[in-house]
Amino acid sequence: MKSPPLTLLLEEAFPTWEEFELTCWVFEAVDQHQNDFDELIECLDLANGRQDFIARLRAAHPVGAIHNVQHDHRLLDVFTEGAAFAWAFRVAKLGCPRFVAEEGAPDIAIEDTWLEVKTVRNSQEEEQFKEEVLNPHLRRHGIAIRGAVTLEAPLAGFVGKFQSHLDNALLKWERQGRNGQFIVYYGFNIDFGVSGRAARKEIRDWAATSERRHGISIVICPRFEWERPLYDSTQKTPV
Repeated sequence: MKSPPLTLLLEEAFPTWEEFELTCWVFEAVDQHQNDFDELIECLDLANGRQDFIARLRAAHPVGAIHNVQHDHRLLDVFTEGAAFAWAFRVAKLGCPRFVAEEGAPDIAIEDTWLEVKTVRNSQEEEQFKEEVLNPHLRRHGIAIRGAVTLEAPLAGFVGKFQSHLDNALLKWERQGRNGQFIVYYGFNIDFGVSGRAARKEIRDWAATSERRHGISIVICPRFEWERPLYDSTQKTPV
């Protein structure tokens, strides 16, 4: 049976994967022949980004170090960068992207365009809240309701995550002399809870306002779903 593209990629990046911890994301993905990221990997191959991507995977998940769950988080952040690469190549059709290895520079360059990539996820406290409060509540009642414990996160918390990353991205751009077009790509993996529709609108409104204020473009996608942006002003109309 032919191995899926993700298995081949990870075997190339980590030839000694069988020596990794059983709970390691790389070990599980290869051992289970997970069939994810096919189109992302295809874009990497077509745009000659595969070897640079592998170098980023190895840097994020060092071989020989004692395994830490943060290694897996950083590895998946690299796949968010791969999703941005695929978006730039196939959706936005900006040309052939290239990963930038220089410290302090944006993550991806396409001719005169800089693409900075950010992952927005739940904090450890939010994950703990979800595991200890929200998920048991859902298992008991099947729905999330207001009560003594607030199950709806404040919108400001969501927007604050995006704003913090934007502030960091703009600092990088300033160091590069604000040259060319600047795009900030977000891959998000956060729980909106019962405020989902309102949170998405708030994030879209924030993105539009931030673009006007700073003269940049913003793309926001559910993590790894680079073909289905929540917001993408580089296209004719934001999604």
